[in-house]
Amino acid sequence: VEFHEITVEAVDQDFEDVLDAVEKKTIRIRVERMPLTVEGAINRSRPPYVMRFVFLLRDTLGRAIPTRTQEDLDRIRFTVTDEGIPLDLDETSLYITGPDNLRVNLMLMLDYTGSMYFAGTRDAVNPLAPGEAVAQVKAAARHFLDDLPPGYRVGLMYYNDRQQPNRLIHALTTDREALKDALDRFTIPAAQFGVSTIYDALNDAIARLAAEDAEDVLPFDDADIRAIVFITDGQDNASVADADNVKGAATDARVRLYPVGYSAGGPVNNKDMLVLASETGGHLFTAGNVRNLTRLLGNEKGLSLESADGGLNTVRFRVVNVGETTLLWNAVVEDGSPWITNLSPVSGAVAPGGATLVTAQVNSAMVSPNQAVLGIIHIASDNGEGVASIRMEVGADNALPEALTLELWDEPGRIWAELQHQLVLTYVTPRQTGGRYSIRVEYTQPDGTDITGFFEEDGVFYPGDVLAGQIALRTSGIQQVLGETDPDEAVRAEVYVRTDYVPRDVTRFRMRFFLSAPDDAPAAALSALAAAQMWVELAPDGLLITDDPFQPTWRLLEEGDGIYNLLTAQDNPLPYASFGNLLKITVTGLGGYVAAFAGTGRDPELFVEMRMDNAIYVSPATPSQPSRTKYFLYPGGPTNPDRLLSVSLTPDAAPPARSAFDLAFPGIDPEALFAWDRDEDGLPDFYDPYPDRADLPGRLVTPNPFEIGAAQSVGVLTIRNNRLDTFSWGIETASLPAWISAISYGDGTASEPQSVLTPGERERIYLHVDRTGLPGGFVRGTVRVNTDLFADEEIQVTVLVSAP
Repeated sequence: VEFHEITVEAVDQDFEDVLDAVEKKTIRIRVERMPLTVEGAINRSRPPYVMRFVFLLRDTLGRAIPTRTQEDLDRIRFTVTDEGIPLDLDETSLYITGPDNLRVNLMLMLDYTGSMYFAGTRDAVNPLAPGEAVAQVKAAARHFLDDLPPGYRVGLMYYNDRQQPNRLIHALTTDREALKDALDRFTIPAAQFGVSTIYDALNDAIARLAAEDAEDVLPFDDADIRAIVFITDGQDNASVADADNVKGAATDARVRLYPVGYSAGGPVNNKDMLVLASETGGHLFTAGNVRNLTRLLGNEKGLSLESADGGLNTVRFRVVNVGETTLLWNAVVEDGSPWITNLSPVSGAVAPGGATLVTAQVNSAMVSPNQAVLGIIHIASDNGEGVASIRMEVGADNALPEALTLELWDEPGRIWAELQHQLVLTYVTPRQTGGRYSIRVEYTQPDGTDITGFFEEDGVFYPGDVLAGQIALRTSGIQQVLGETDPDEAVRAEVYVRTDYVPRDVTRFRMRFFLSAPDDAPAAALSALAAAQMWVELAPDGLLITDDPFQPTWRLLEEGDGIYNLLTAQDNPLPYASFGNLLKITVTGLGGYVAAFAGTGRDPELFVEMRMDNAIYVSPATPSQPSRTKYFLYPGGPTNPDRLLSVSLTPDAAPPARSAFDLAFPGIDPEALFAWDRDEDGLPDFYDPYPDRADLPGRLVTPNPFEIGAAQSVGVLTIRNNRLDTFSWGIETASLPAWISAISYGDGTASEPQSVLTPGERERIYLHVDRTGLPGGFVRGTVRVNTDLFADEEIQVTVLVSAP
């Protein structure tokens, strides 16, 4: 609780000069603040009973509480209750993660109304020219785009008048250069800066964001955050919609609203904007005058770094002063980068609005051939810091760089400086009915004092089978690796195997992966795919990697035929309901495959298929212990049959189920006889190339039954490996009919077979017949073929014997 005094005074109609003739009034007010605010903790749910919240913590003064380091997180403690019952972490699980890997769809909406066009023109001290504020905001928007994580999908919209046929500048994309190019090209004549229709524009943006996610996408596979950052003075004088319409639409579509308020010379409607922000999980940012918009969007400090055109062995960037006072700066090359041979200038003073061009020269001859190196330049100033990162790739001839790239970082504007501290809280609710949840947060401030806040709301959840784990596949598509001289490595794809939910007591996975081509792939592609290689490893920074030297590790064992075992100690199961990447699959040698699609009118595409061995988890109840059976759903499995991961020029994700309903109600009895042999053909799904076709893959040996005519002394069988696994085989000679005098193989002359067949290989079997002593007519017998993996096959052989 705080007490403050507010002085109220009268000003002229331009809000510039105080009217001394009107007596000033002083009011004493009592202010109550939440010690800590939990902003935006609206729940989402995924089967089975998984709850997830994305929120920001603010202290008593409304400042974002830092969460980027482990030290920051150690200051924060959470208590979650469902219907007033605290979550018992001995019985369930709770996880805290950061915002870097969130799937975000964000629309940035710019103000092109008359009030923005003339904003700042009446400033008595430092007036702006008409339209100058628009240019400043566009420049700040460019910096805002650069600050956001590369995986965030961002779109650009604007509003300038009533009945706009189209408010879109650029659709949602992760391509920052395309967004900035569109922003640079976009302009409207001064006469087109019209009335304010912010509510209608917001409804348009909400509908666009909601349409980005497919209706049947699984929860947590759609955008974690849908958000609109929009610039406004809060005054809407022409919309059909009103603030209540917008609030309802945003709430229903799970869109967070972030108004960025400014004064164009008159009062700002913060009241409605505050309600829109707080009711949708967003936040109201206030700039005051229009000049401060750049501090919110672009750079809160005066130092800004901008890239410039370089040369074959030079990179260039500008040190820009976006502040209001002279900027003093200096640059230093970090130790370990002697190949950055010259940096000029290394210091200077930049006037407000000015810029200095900095050139860094590199010498690729100082780097060994076929290497990539990274050099860091630190830029310090009296109003902000920055970093220039130079990456150089050198080929076999190191006379000149093969690739030279520059990445710049400077201190972001306040909006992203705060939003980067969002937290993601995930837990499994033990309740099986809806209820009210509460998140209580305690935070130890730097001065050692504790503050507390909470968020409470009615929750919704998806039910599900807690025994059913979830596996998914994701890829960013086929990539060309710049600077890679090895053609087998130059064109590749990366696939991540992820779990979104782990049941209790999992200490092992057994999976298999294999590549296939689409049915309409050119013939050259089919042969080229045979040259592709899969390299499978535990996912870096994934769920199975630990830095704790005292914790048992997970091991990856390759069996062959695309089968991989993931094992750990029995007393080291994965945490219940944990989620994250398990494996990283790198597919290399795709250059020939991609080239085979040239001129076909079709983009190159291949598929990654997987199988999950659920038989290893079947452990029925016994008189002395309960059932320990569990299982995993996966793409291509019973809840999403025929779903392959498409690896092409665009990203793809293959989920474990077709819909949230299938995920919540898989309808599987994991201990049933044919639970993991869907087509009931006797070949478990893990080994079956066609798990939903009882007629495929068919028998190993054909034909069966088999007839040897009266004029023939030799009959020919074929054994073909139409399975996914390499196997050994042989003929059980002890049970052969006596009238089979000999067996040969291959071309008919080999006495020993090719006893190991890899998938796709075949071998001919020649049965030599001696009819001596056989009665006329049909004589029948059985040939038994054994394998080390599959059930024995009996071939019914009939020999026709002519009458004496």
